[in-house]
Amino acid sequence: ASAHDLGASAGCRVEFRLSTAREPFVGSVRRDGDAIDSGSVDVRISLDEDVVWKQTLNGPESKGFEILLGDAKRVRLEVLSTGDGDVGDVIRFMKPRLLK
Repeated sequence: ASAHDLGASAGCRVEFRLSTAREPFVGSVRRDGDAIDSGSVDVRISLDEDVVWKQTLNGPESKGFEILLGDAKRVRLEVLSTGDGDVGDVIRFMKPRLLK
């Protein structure tokens, strides 16, 4: 884990306001903790109210993202339970950042 990572469990939502800068938003996401092979968890990234990236994670693999921000005013990161119990529903957003 890095000091630049963001941890979140199912039911968590984090939202950021965007400035006028329009760099791509990049990073990766993976399950975190000891129960990474238990059940599944959904991760969504939205710009304003539109979901632009969605993944269902059910193992230890990492999924990268690169999202063009366009004219969006907010970016939202969400972790959602898939209804199969909360074991393994902890996510780590690894180094989410705006590229220059």
